[in-house]
Amino acid sequence: MNDVSAGNSAYMHAIDIIGQENKVMYNIIKRNYFHHFTTGCTIGGNVNFVFGNIFSNVVVSPNEQQSQSPWAISLASWTLSSVNFVAKNNWVCNNTIYNTDAYSILLDRADSDSSSVIPHIPLTRSTRIRHQEWG
Repeated sequence: MNDVSAGNSAYMHAIDIIGQENKVMYNIIKRNYFHHFTTGCTIGGNVNFVFGNIFSNVVVSPNEQQSQSPWAISLASWTLSSVNFVAKNNWVCNNTIYNTDAYSILLDRADSDSSSVIPHIPLTRSTRIRHQEWG
């Protein structure tokens, strides 16, 4: 098991998987302890696997100029300088998430992305998910 934390850093993603369609695929992130970090872990690309991890103690960054996104996982597509980054067909399962300053998981998509972001998630009493609504 890898032990990943921000240490003395005021801004840190524990891990990010980000890429264009069919460019970032088949990554396996398993059995890690991600803790005491300040910014959500983006799980993007397509057909990536994140399981058996612990995400804990995700807090708001004290640096106001930094992104204020203290959730454990962000399943989101986005666009940067007209380049589309996807989040499709990724498997995020059997992870333990606790003590986050915001949602456990954020589901979101770029305005240019017409695909669905509603996954099949077995909800439990302790699951906190925010699904971003679009106009």
